[in-house]
Amino acid sequence: MWTAEIVEANGLSKLYYVKGPKFTIGRSDEVDLAFSSEKSISRIHCEVTLSVRDNILSVKDLNSRFGTFVNDKKLVSGDSVVCTENEKIVVRLGVASWRLLLSKSPVQICSTRLEKHEKELLKKRVKLLGAVMAQQMETATHLVTNKATATVKFLYALVSSMKIVTLSWLEFSETSKPIELIPKESASFPENTEDAFLVDHTVSRNHLFTELHVILSNEIDVRMKLLI
Repeated sequence: MWTAEIVEANGLSKLYYVKGPKFTIGRSDEVDLAFSSEKSISRIHCEVTLSVRDNILSVKDLNSRFGTFVNDKKLVSGDSVVCTENEKIVVRLGVASWRLLLSKSPVQICSTRLEKHEKELLKKRVKLLGAVMAQQMETATHLVTNKATATVKFLYALVSSMKIVTLSWLEFSETSKPIELIPKESASFPENTEDAFLVDHTVSRNHLFTELHVILSNEIDVRMKLLI
């Protein structure tokens, strides 16, 4: 999944899903990513193009007044710089205090306790993102579930600090826009159910299991042993 992350000078950031095939950045209402208050940014400042076939992103300056900088090097107007799937490039527009980080995020999805129709919808959204379904829990980046239930996968995700989200979190994959804001995973944590242990997802994962004891049995699933 290709992403564009805007990082402010104070460290705050917003993460966007890049669907493509291209999006523009500037001050005008006509662009896809607008920064109307940034005076050093031109109305239509630069363009980012995604080539799905070649699996690359390219950044092109569109005759901006104060320039487009990629990894601190100023682009010649009209020229492009390419970002491959193994790179992360930093883009700065004019003298703006924020930075734009372009990269490809290795997203691997696993799920637990989903209904059949929900699994089909999950596969559709994963494909749209250019992500993959994880073959092993150890390689997964996200666990998708609509219920906070004490399954092996859910416990593993908690202990390993994996991102846990509901199926609705992936709705951004169906956008018709070339670039779409990705919701915060923490805002899409599944609700507790009556048959689940209570989970306070506002507590840091580092302290979630403080003072708890884990007992292993010969009958326990082999994946649970990885929790220790």
